[in-house]
Amino acid sequence: MRRRGITLVEIAVVLAIIGIGLVLFYSVCFMNWMSLEQQMSVVDLQMEADIIVSMISNDAKLSRQIIVDPSGKAVTFNYPVFDPPVGTIVYSLTPQGQITRNDTVISSYIDFNNSSFAKDSSALVVNLLLTGASFGRRLELPVSTEVYPRNLL
Repeated sequence: MRRRGITLVEIAVVLAIIGIGLVLFYSVCFMNWMSLEQQMSVVDLQMEADIIVSMISNDAKLSRQIIVDPSGKAVTFNYPVFDPPVGTIVYSLTPQGQITRNDTVISSYIDFNNSSFAKDSSALVVNLLLTGASFGRRLELPVSTEVYPRNLL
């Protein structure tokens, strides 16, 4: 008499195969999710850098005078405000990893030691290193640009 059915060994083999497939599927999904999170963090840093560079460029282009601090951690833009008083905008890099515009924080992702302002013959050179983290990994986005003011005296 022959019995029809599934043996315990066959069930164990099927469960092992399903388990291996699930582990592979989970690891692929997790790696893709990590990669997506990392890319989203890099894009966020790029957007932050674009905002910072745009603000500095707009202020520099309209300024009459650019003064870079000897430490390279601050830049001052002087420009007329239609009246005798001269308007002043100051960008500063702080040791806490922030860049400020007239004491208002515009970003908290700046690497203080690797960021600076410098004045070339006719241009303002802005070197920034933005940092972030994703899954314990440090992300770095270097940004360097030259701004040529229009109204220098």
